[in-house]
Parts: sequence; C-alpha cells; structure tokens
Amino acid sequence: MVGRVKRPLLLAALLLLAACKKNNSESLAGRVLFVANGSYDASADQRVRLGHGLRRVQWQTKPPLDAGQVTVDYDSDLRPSGWSMTLSQPKVTAEVLLAGSQHKQVNVGAKSGFLVTSGQLKDVLVLPAPSELRLISRGYAVQHEAELLPAFGP
Repeated sequence: MVGRVKRPLLLAALLLLAACKKNNSESLAGRVLFVANGSYDASADQRVRLGHGLRRVQWQTKPPLDAGQVTVDYDSDLRPSGWSMTLSQPKVTAEVLLAGSQHKQVNVGAKSGFLVTSGQLKDVLVLPAPSELRLISRGYAVQHEAELLPAFGP
C-alpha cells in the first residue's frame, strides 16, 4: 500500500520539476524583465536608496544575468515601467538580446543604440558600449534621462 502512495507522489514531483525546468529556460528578454522588476532583488549584493524616489540594486558576486556585474536603477513608485539596467562586462551582445524582437537603430547625440519596437522589451532603449550594455525603459527616460527621449520617438 505504501508503494502505491509513493508512486503518484514521485510522479507529481517529477512533473513539477519538469515544469520548473521549462520556466528556467525562459528567453533572455524575459529574464531581463524579471531582473528589472525585482524578482532577483533578494540575492543582490547591494540595495541603496539614491533619493528622489530612485533606488538601486546591484549584483557583483552572483549576477542574475550573464555579466560581471548587474545594476538596476528604478523609480520606487513605477518600477515595472521606470527602470535602467547596466550589464558590466556582459557575456551577451546587444544582437543576442534583441534576437526575436523588432527593433530599429537610433542615435541620441553621440550615443548610438537600438529601440525595441515589439516583443517583451518593447519601448526599451539598448545602448551597447565596449564594456557594458545599458537598457533604459521609456518610463525611466521620461522621469530621469530626458536627453534620451528623442530616441523613443514621438
């Protein structure tokens, strides 16, 4: 009788593990959004209040994305739409991040980057640099980096 009870429990556990494995294989864009929205904040090395409603979380020892360091600045009242992320020494390129989404090349002053026009990262500006990759949501630009607004268009 005990063997009969254990088999269904074992099967349920295996199915649960398989479902979890599928969720762990989410797209890179999806993982970026999870990081931006706070899903990994508990594992951050630093959590800082910057003032004027801005906060920062930073990972150095075990970043949630494939980079040497990940920093997210966000508006504490509007985090899902108001964030900026910097990947220092990223092991992923802008092209890999943008794969599967529609985007267009944009220039703002001396900066050149890509505006995502569809997909999970829609309305995110991606600014690649030699040793970092910066992502800025439209909401963050409106509130904190108005000089980048022309890249988002009208």
